[in-house]
Amino acid sequence: MNCCYNDAKLVLLVFSSSISVVSAIFLIWALANTMTKNSVDLGIISFTLSFFAGLFVVKRVNTGKSINKSEMILATIPYGVVALNYLLGVLIMTIYFKQRTGFIVYCSIFTLLWTGFGIIQWMLIQRFNYHLSPEITNNYNQSTNNYDTVEGTAINYASISSR
Repeated sequence: MNCCYNDAKLVLLVFSSSISVVSAIFLIWALANTMTKNSVDLGIISFTLSFFAGLFVVKRVNTGKSINKSEMILATIPYGVVALNYLLGVLIMTIYFKQRTGFIVYCSIFTLLWTGFGIIQWMLIQRFNYHLSPEITNNYNQSTNNYDTVEGTAINYASISSR
């Protein structure tokens, strides 16, 4: 595999692992809210989904195989669910509890953040898949086989033999 593949893989692994860690922290917070307050925090559901989505991507990337479109959708939807959960918080607080401006701002920011996380996840998976495509892999293998280095100078054997 080429260096760009390794970079794409590393960035996707770090991003997805980080999402799982953040999701675990917010899941614990949602569980604490549910146990201490007289209501259910929907973050229990949404952060569980995003936690497992991150783990799924990490596991799938480590197989070295591309992630198909359905898996991309399933791995990205949980971020939308988290964003919708925060958006629901914005709507409920705006309609029923107008004095909770700080919470409305918090939910608004996190709606945008989790929407962005979903978009970033999608783009990183596409980048990872791109570097696994046969055209890219074959081009890299051909260029690797046609070059050699002698004291820091690259020699392109393909161009020499074609003259």
